[in-house]
Amino acid sequence: LTKVLAEAKTGLLPPLVTEASCREELLHSIEASYRLVAACQSNAGGVMAHPFMYPMYYVRDQYGVFRLFLSRGEYDRAWGILGFHLGMAALFGIQNAYDTFANAPDPARWPPANGVKNGHHSVAEVPSYMILEVRDYFRATGDLNRIMPLYPQLAFNIRVQQPSKNGLFPSPGDESYSNSAETAPRFRQEMTDSSLLFIAAAEFMSELAGKLGHAADRDEFAHLAQLTRNATLTRLWLADGEHFAYARDESDNQSNIDTRPALDSLLRWDWLGLGEPGDSISRGCLNAVLQHLVDPIRVVPESQDFAAGSDPGYLLYALARAQDHRMHDAARLVLKYASAEGTYSEYYSHKNGVISSFSADLRPWESGVNATALIFYLIGLKSDMPNRHVSLDPHLPPDWLGWSTRPIILPGEGTLRLKLARRSVNGVEFMIQRDGGSNPLRFDVGLGGFIRPLRHASKPLQVVTDQMTLARGSVSLAPGKSWTGIVKTEL
Repeated sequence: LTKVLAEAKTGLLPPLVTEASCREELLHSIEASYRLVAACQSNAGGVMAHPFMYPMYYVRDQYGVFRLFLSRGEYDRAWGILGFHLGMAALFGIQNAYDTFANAPDPARWPPANGVKNGHHSVAEVPSYMILEVRDYFRATGDLNRIMPLYPQLAFNIRVQQPSKNGLFPSPGDESYSNSAETAPRFRQEMTDSSLLFIAAAEFMSELAGKLGHAADRDEFAHLAQLTRNATLTRLWLADGEHFAYARDESDNQSNIDTRPALDSLLRWDWLGLGEPGDSISRGCLNAVLQHLVDPIRVVPESQDFAAGSDPGYLLYALARAQDHRMHDAARLVLKYASAEGTYSEYYSHKNGVISSFSADLRPWESGVNATALIFYLIGLKSDMPNRHVSLDPHLPPDWLGWSTRPIILPGEGTLRLKLARRSVNGVEFMIQRDGGSNPLRFDVGLGGFIRPLRHASKPLQVVTDQMTLARGSVSLAPGKSWTGIVKTEL
């Protein structure tokens, strides 16, 4: 056991974010969650849903873990997850969960030896998540050669799904909260969450098909994505409430729509990056969550004492993406759900203002989602390496003096160091330093999340006219170059 622990620790990267004067519990939670998910990753690449209660490899559960690895620049660990999923699906069909092997299965093995299409192939959740892992990996690394052999199976994952007659997708029925009487969708044939997953997957498949020269596939997948996007906005968007419904049936009967706001469904738009940050759909869904599903956090309005463990992270991610200053309160809220070890549980109850976990502590899924959200809140890094473009939306918690990062790998383009510091009572300075690489990269920078309006921003940053607490700008940096931007708020 001592030998195994020693080997495991040598495979861990150092902390991503460092700072001497800050809320230690935030950085502690990020690193503790990372150590948990790394410990639950098998040699075959999959990450267990839970080391004791669910010692299986659930596809949905690993997407938050996958994104945590990407956000830390651990691309091989992330590849291990997507390779495991596609390799196991090639062997056993698309399933909700898999056991594991001693060694990684071949993700390029296709078609499956047994030719089955059983299990969870017909609904959007599982096959779409496999595609979304490839999407995020490709954007973070730009490694088209590694993705290319996976294309036949990814195309299958889109075509094998079975939409309703209206082009929408049903509830997968595997979430515990979707199976309890109080929190389950009242109709299941057409669900917002599943449909949004399909849209994101199909849109990426159209992009990938175009890059690989499959023009007919590109058009087919674009058509499928647009069909479901249109149907989602027509049949599931509630114009009066300005947010998505939970689910509905296939009929046009307006009484057969579950109009309740459901937290996961409403925040999926931002989590999957389906629109521009802060667009009208994002704002409507986020406002519905803040109005109906916070204080305490809960799945649907009726479940006053019940929250899923990943929900605080989804909320923080959406607020940070929208540059809403309430993200700082959301970050503190996420930490209220953390255990003393800094990790997260499957579900929580709220009794007399006390938050208590009641199912499956040490959960990689919820810990992965919440740690990813905390990292995004601080750094706001989104890479598009195929287009040599990096987006940065860093934030400084109100009680922090600053933070800095270790070198973050930009595959094929060296490393990136970031530093955000409070230079005065109303001034913040952000530094980007490139080391190595061979090509200029475009950095889109947004400095926001302030409570008071901005009165000054150094060029090329400019204060956004209709959002005076945000400054934006773009800068091109060659290898070995750095850039520093400064913003000041009103006193």
